[in-house]
Amino acid sequence: YVKKLIENQTEAEETVQLLKHCCWENPHFSWLVLKELLFQISCSYTYEMRPFVDLLLEMTLLNDSWQKHRVVNILKGCDGKDGLFDTIQRSKSHYHKRVYQCIKFLVSLFSNCQMAHQIVLDSPDFKPKWTAAVEWLNDELERRPFGASNAYPYNNWSPPAQSNETSNGVFLERSQSARLTLQKAFEFVPEEEQEETEVEEVTESEITEEETSPERQSNVAANQSISSISGQSSSTHPLSTDQSLDDDDPSLDDTEKQDNEVNPEKSD
Repeated sequence: YVKKLIENQTEAEETVQLLKHCCWENPHFSWLVLKELLFQISCSYTYEMRPFVDLLLEMTLLNDSWQKHRVVNILKGCDGKDGLFDTIQRSKSHYHKRVYQCIKFLVSLFSNCQMAHQIVLDSPDFKPKWTAAVEWLNDELERRPFGASNAYPYNNWSPPAQSNETSNGVFLERSQSARLTLQKAFEFVPEEEQEETEVEEVTESEITEEETSPERQSNVAANQSISSISGQSSSTHPLSTDQSLDDDDPSLDDTEKQDNEVNPEKSD
């Protein structure tokens, strides 16, 4: 009954209120609902996920004595069903929109439930998985779209990105909503993780500069040696035969003048 109710009447407000009422202080019924929702999120088409994600958020924000257990179960999984972090890891290669909707759900959860965010920060298992998920989303949004080229700048126009929640397809749309989700997700990443990422980026840039500077110096030295060799060769180049025959020798002119002064009669 719960399975059919979730599959067919998820968007109805009466269904949401009924499930919330039945899950209140009822761990067994809560596990049934969470298990079915996690299954639908991990297996349904990405453009059909939105109602299940919204219902899961409603169940998770139910503020009773079992709320913390619900949060842990949706992150870790229950009764053999993958948790959200497992679904994210499994879908990174081929189902980008599924990953995005899971990340957006977690952002909404952390925004409305400080306890859920604290659970992730305090867990050595959840914390790196959350950081890796945000880094993945950042890399995907910064990546150059497939087929983009600057060869024809007059033809760079592209239609607006479609929604990652309602459009068909598996790869991520670089929409404004996705960028806002990423910006909000960074606010829930631990500060030390952000600092480590910045340090790694700076270290990589320094290493790159150190690797390239000797190459530049060697290139400059090679160019200088080539220019010096070419200069020496031009300075030591012998005169051509025509130049040696055509140029007048000043020493010969002086000798002829002396002969004319000593023997004027011969010259006459």
